[in-house]
Amino acid sequence: MAMRPALRLLQAAGMSGAQAQPVRTNTDVTSQTARATRAELTAALERFEREATRGSSRDRTRAQSEAAAIRARLREGDFRPGDRIAMSVGGDSTGGRELQVREGNEVDLPYGIPPLTLTGVLRAELSDAVAAHLRKYVREPDVRVRPLQRVSVTGAVGRPGVHWVQPDMALGEVLMRAGGPVGTARLDQVTVVRGNRTVIDRKTYARLVREGRTVEESQVLPGDEIRVSEKTQRNWSQIATYSFFAISALTAALALIRSSYQ
Repeated sequence: MAMRPALRLLQAAGMSGAQAQPVRTNTDVTSQTARATRAELTAALERFEREATRGSSRDRTRAQSEAAAIRARLREGDFRPGDRIAMSVGGDSTGGRELQVREGNEVDLPYGIPPLTLTGVLRAELSDAVAAHLRKYVREPDVRVRPLQRVSVTGAVGRPGVHWVQPDMALGEVLMRAGGPVGTARLDQVTVVRGNRTVIDRKTYARLVREGRTVEESQVLPGDEIRVSEKTQRNWSQIATYSFFAISALTAALALIRSSYQ
């Protein structure tokens, strides 16, 4: 196909989306390991299938559940409609653009390039999948792509709600993405919640931030909620009013009691 001028932006030093993966052992990988490779998930599947045949009933049930979840990831991939990925071209240092996965697990690419289907693609495979697709239309595309992760930030922050962050973002930076803590925030009382369960308590959160851990390293998963507690503010005027009425009522009650004995 004819090369459009804009597509030349994609041709520079080759695909630069590949990133170093953390070193993991087989026993570290579960169905929830966000950027596990296909080889790592396959090895973990074999391990859980073995564990599903031995041990206590509880251990077997857990292993069966993990094995089923890993099979689903290997078959269906990690991306669903509504998910987003970040894409930057060439030497763009502005963060590029966000692309949203639409129905059919397709993502529309810029410059008139046909959409890419992400069914069956793992997060760890995103760069290679995009590179292979772009090479059908552009020689040596210079593009950086990264999956974004949906995290809710609630409580005492400037912009509470859903935010899309990169897995390699420092955990402490996520609060800044949400507008930063407000004046009433209790930064010693920040937790991470998954469903109805606290998965990172306040002490662990403080340690992870202090150590500069990333979202991925902290094992914060898509859909998790970061809760920032708020200082309790006392309305002294309201308290004084309540106290006045309480004392008045008590005085009236005592007066009635005294009058009943006279």
